[in-house]
Amino acid sequence: QINGTLPTELGHLTSLVQLDLSYNQLTGTLPTELGSFASLKRFWLEYNHLTGTLPTDLGLLTSLTQLDLENNQFTGTLPIQLGGLTTLHILDLDNNQFDGGVPSQLGLLTSLESLRSNRRKRNQSKGGKRGRSKLYREGAP
Repeated sequence: QINGTLPTELGHLTSLVQLDLSYNQLTGTLPTELGSFASLKRFWLEYNHLTGTLPTDLGLLTSLTQLDLENNQFTGTLPIQLGGLTTLHILDLDNNQFDGGVPSQLGLLTSLESLRSNRRKRNQSKGGKRGRSKLYREGAP
């Protein structure tokens, strides 16, 4: 397993098409430099210990088809810039600590087939009640 923070130097990998750092012990926040992944199609960071707000630069990943951030400790509101990810098919935000509503800009994601958001409330054990939202396009899993 990989532990520690994501180095800002990852942003130099501008030809990267897929980045899977799932099921590790990553901590800290997402560096804004990740917004330079112009060719990135699949970005998986689920089951880590990442914190903080999502950088608005995620909206620059316009080739992205899958973004999986489930089971981390992200907080704050969802950036409206995510509405610019028009090629996105899967957006998984389960088990984080986001606040606020779903930005109306996510309505621009006409290719979206699956949106999952399961909010674990702060100061609540894993066994506690959670708000759960799942949206699937017809024919999607």
